[in-house]
Amino acid sequence: MTTPSPLSFPLPSYEKRRHTISNTLSPATVFVLPSVVAAARHQVLNPTSTTIMPDSEAQSIYRSCCHPQTGSVIPFPLRISWILPMNLFLTTLMMRAQHLQSGSGIVGSQLLNQTYNVLHYRALRNTDNVDSDAKVTASFVTAVAASCATSLRLSKVKSIGSAAPFLAVCVGTVANMTLMRSSEILEGVRVYTEDGRDMGKSRLAGATGVGVSILGRIMTAAPPMLLPQVGVEALKRSVPAYGRAVARTPAVATITYVGLLAGVIQGSTPWMLGALPGIWEGDA
Repeated sequence: MTTPSPLSFPLPSYEKRRHTISNTLSPATVFVLPSVVAAARHQVLNPTSTTIMPDSEAQSIYRSCCHPQTGSVIPFPLRISWILPMNLFLTTLMMRAQHLQSGSGIVGSQLLNQTYNVLHYRALRNTDNVDSDAKVTASFVTAVAASCATSLRLSKVKSIGSAAPFLAVCVGTVANMTLMRSSEILEGVRVYTEDGRDMGKSRLAGATGVGVSILGRIMTAAPPMLLPQVGVEALKRSVPAYGRAVARTPAVATITYVGLLAGVIQGSTPWMLGALPGIWEGDA
C-alpha cells in the first residue's frame, strides 16, 4: 500500500502554491546530482534525521525529482524540474513545423510531444491504479492520431495560423489523459486525511483529479504556445531595425522566439499551476 508524500497536501494559499512551484521548477533543480537527490529525499522522509541542507532546499529538490506518492526518484527527463528544457525543445519544434507548413514536420513534432507526454504522465501517475501496457499504448496512439489530425487540418486555416499547434496539443492532452487515467475515473483514487489516514477510494476524487490535471496542462501550455510568436510579430512591426534584421537574417527571429519562449515557460507555469491546487496535491 502506498502512502501520500508528506509534501502532497494542499498548500493553503495561491501565493504559497505559486512560490513553491516556482522553486520546484528552478533551473537549479534540473541537473541535481544523484547524491544530492538522495540526501534531500532522506531528509524530507525522515524529518528527525540530521539536517544536511536547508529544509526549503531539500523540499524543492524532493518535489522536483521524486514521485509525490511513493517518494521514488524519477528519471531525469521526466522530472517536474525538466518542464522548462523539454517544453522549450518540443514547443520550438512544433511551432517551427507550423511556420514551414511541413506535413512531415508537424506529424514528427506532435509524435515527439505526445511520446514525452505519455512517458511524463506514466512516471508521475497516481499509483493506486496500475494500467496495462495495452492501455498505455492505446492512449498514446489515440493522442498522436488526434493531435496530428487536428494540427494538419488547422494548419491550412489561415485565420487560426500559429495557434494550430496549441489547439492540437489541447485535443491530444484530453485524449491522452482521459484514456491513460480512465482507471482513476472508473475505480477512484485513495483519499487521505492530513495526518495520513486512509479514507478509502473515491471516484469523485479521481474524476476531479483527472479533470483538473487536463485543465492545468492546457492552461500551462497556452502562454508558451501563443505569446512568444505574438511577441516576435509585435517586435517586427514596432521596431523597424529589428524587422530589417529579421529580413536579412531569419535566424534572428528564431533566436528571439526561443528566448521569449524560455522566459514565458519559466514565468507563467507557476502562475498557471498555482491557480489549480489539485495539480500540486500529488494527483499528477
